[in-house]
Amino acid sequence: MSKRMPTPILRATATLALLALVASATPARAQWADGVLWFDQGGIPFVLNTLETAVVAEGAPGVDNVDVWPANLDTYRLIFLVLPDIDFDPTQIAQLEEFLDRGGLLVSVADNDNYDDEQYRLNDLLAALGFVSSHDPQMLDPTCPNLSTVIPGNPLVDGVTALGNAATSDLIVGGNGEVLVTGGLGQNLLVFEDRVLLSSDTALFTDSCLEAGNSVLATNLFSAWCDMDQDGHDKPICGGGDCDDTDPDIFPGQPELPDAVDNDCNGLVDDGLIPEGGVIITEIMKDPDAVNDTFGEWFEVYNVTPWEVNLAGLEVTDNGGNAFTVATSLWMGPGEYAVLGRNADVGVNGGVTLDYEWSSFQLGNGEDEIVLTFGAVELDRVEYSDPAWPDAAGAAMSLTPQALDYLLNDDPAAWCDASVAFGDGDLGTPGDANPPCCPDQDGDGFLDANCGGDDCDDGDPDVFPGQVEAQCDGIDNDCDAATEDDVDADGDGFGSCADDCDDADPDVFPGQVEAPCDGIDNDCDPATVDDVDADGDGFGSCADDCDDTDPD
Repeated sequence: MSKRMPTPILRATATLALLALVASATPARAQWADGVLWFDQGGIPFVLNTLETAVVAEGAPGVDNVDVWPANLDTYRLIFLVLPDIDFDPTQIAQLEEFLDRGGLLVSVADNDNYDDEQYRLNDLLAALGFVSSHDPQMLDPTCPNLSTVIPGNPLVDGVTALGNAATSDLIVGGNGEVLVTGGLGQNLLVFEDRVLLSSDTALFTDSCLEAGNSVLATNLFSAWCDMDQDGHDKPICGGGDCDDTDPDIFPGQPELPDAVDNDCNGLVDDGLIPEGGVIITEIMKDPDAVNDTFGEWFEVYNVTPWEVNLAGLEVTDNGGNAFTVATSLWMGPGEYAVLGRNADVGVNGGVTLDYEWSSFQLGNGEDEIVLTFGAVELDRVEYSDPAWPDAAGAAMSLTPQALDYLLNDDPAAWCDASVAFGDGDLGTPGDANPPCCPDQDGDGFLDANCGGDDCDDGDPDVFPGQVEAQCDGIDNDCDAATEDDVDADGDGFGSCADDCDDADPDVFPGQVEAPCDGIDNDCDPATVDDVDADGDGFGSCADDCDDTDPD
């Protein structure tokens, strides 16, 4: 049976409530988290002038210019970290991680004006947060005004012309970092990596070297950040419902696609969509034996897709007049099964637990069809008939696991009679994976390894797991490649199968040099003489022939 719990429905309800709350909020972008934090321990304020006025005009309540870490970051959308005097502690790092996960924009600000230690502290923080780009401690462009070059394409610099800067350092680009602005000496002034903007100059955000572009940049950091993929939908931290602000094809109201992605941002993946072959038929109990067909018929389906699907609206038909539609939510996770049948009462249906009870459908015993259709897309069909298809009474037709495909399950050879008892004694595995359809061709009690068993030769009844290995026959009798067929007991490189005439003596093996007069067949060749009688007088050197060149 399906193991799916009804959490997606609850999640959908929560998501709809969230969207309704968003819709009822004020229409301006300054919603939810609309604060700006300028955290600075070096005395470089975000001056209440042109730049702060720009973000206030976009809906920010103001800029919190502080040198003491705030109690929490929940109210902020945009945070500037400027030249810290001390290292960030684990609590601060955790708060910043949560801030980034909520969709906030972090701006890491450092230049080089005797601030080397502060830059290192920012780099340590960036590394702790998982970013690769970093600040480089050097002094460039020491005086105002130095104009920069903007590289177009990123919404954070849309409409930005030249930026005024002074006393900059450089930025080292890493990971997926993107250079947005370069200085007059070619140094990197602004680098964007994922959810953090690195700045090599504090003057970009104060009035010390103000150019028109500086105000536009401040506006973009607060406002354009809300819709970075420019699909017309803000991310949640700005009060919108865009669940992926990096993809312009994902937003509330977008048509759902069968791609394992929540395209419409309703909290459900591919809801309402099942592609062809996404749900298939894997088991059919057409002729129960423990109970009457009227109570005990059922069939099982399997979710082939890598996402959860809802079978609500699934149409089940045959080629005749039988038909029903799944009228309630029936969720299936990836790789899960669901069982649909005629009667949900386990006391009368043979002991099978159903996920859905149909009201008007029946399965023919000899010949019939099951056709699954969802949203005008035919997902799968199985058309069975005698005699090619399994037909044992009391046994479900079971699809072998090697054929979990909407085309492969058309072949009757992929089906067999179920062999596992359930409930009141009929055979089947409703709601669970089917065992392989592996015949035991040689009758040794072990199934063929080619279809899920462990018999390495299902054509030989003397070959099976656990069989005693027969020496020197060249056959893997026990289906264990690690078991030796030719044992080399003395380790001389020759086993008994290789004509080692003494497998207990490592100095005796075929090809060994024959040692005279030791009474041993060293080379395993009886024709090799152990005592040579060179003069043919019947006595060799081993028999004390004092002159084996003189037959007398």
